[in-house]
Amino acid sequence: MVPPANARAGPISSPRYDSPKALFHLDPPYHGGEADYGRGMFAPSNFVRMADLLRQLRGAFVLSINETPEIREIFAGFHIDEVRLSYTVAGAAAGSGKARKLIVSKRKERAGLL
Repeated sequence: MVPPANARAGPISSPRYDSPKALFHLDPPYHGGEADYGRGMFAPSNFVRMADLLRQLRGAFVLSINETPEIREIFAGFHIDEVRLSYTVAGAAAGSGKARKLIVSKRKERAGLL
């Protein structure tokens, strides 16, 4: 997680945690839903900051995020795989339940699970 804009980057930028053998998993708020976690907790500008930090990592990362043109632009240059999925409980209540997420990573390797 990238902390609010006024906080330090924390463990993701620390040499203690970042190494070529490290793997970071990031699941930030959906783009466009930043206020869902509370006012001021995550600003849209944090996506740009997150991408900048991820470009500096020595380790690997996997980021899951909703698919929007802005997210594609912010994380351009990384490997992006689109995943189509269906939400069963919440999706049924909201309508179709069909969604697209992006799996963003630094490396080309895929687990073949999706």
